[in-house]
Amino acid sequence: MDTDKFKNLPPLKKIDMSKIPNLGMVQINNQLRENQAQFQKISEDMYKEKRRIEQREEQKLEYLKNIDSNTASLVDVVTLLRQNNEHQVEIKELIFEILSIAVLESEPEVQSRYEKWRKKAADLGAGIKGGEAIVEIGKAIIIAAGFNIPFS
Repeated sequence: MDTDKFKNLPPLKKIDMSKIPNLGMVQINNQLRENQAQFQKISEDMYKEKRRIEQREEQKLEYLKNIDSNTASLVDVVTLLRQNNEHQVEIKELIFEILSIAVLESEPEVQSRYEKWRKKAADLGAGIKGGEAIVEIGKAIIIAAGFNIPFS
């Protein structure tokens, strides 16, 4: 290698790095902050979506449980009607009444009317075979309608 060519070059000046603007680093830092904010937003959105899906799955499971309960209630209604021929009219009236309560929109009104219905159902149920099932059927119908009222 011929180093003689470089002997006559003036020596390099030392560069004071503190005097050079650090624009590249500022831009990189800004971009990193922006990327971090976007990542945080994406993470939050993903968490919200995951939670929404979990809630939907929980709700589906609850609906399936209610369907199962309602199906069992239908069997109870048929059994109750078969066992109590002389009270079929009253039983049917109670079932129709609880169905009319279930379609109301006001939860306080549902609760008030359900309590009155429950007393009538309990009175009738006390005098017939399998009568306690009437109140359970009513509860299942109100729950299936989506109301969350206290059952006494």
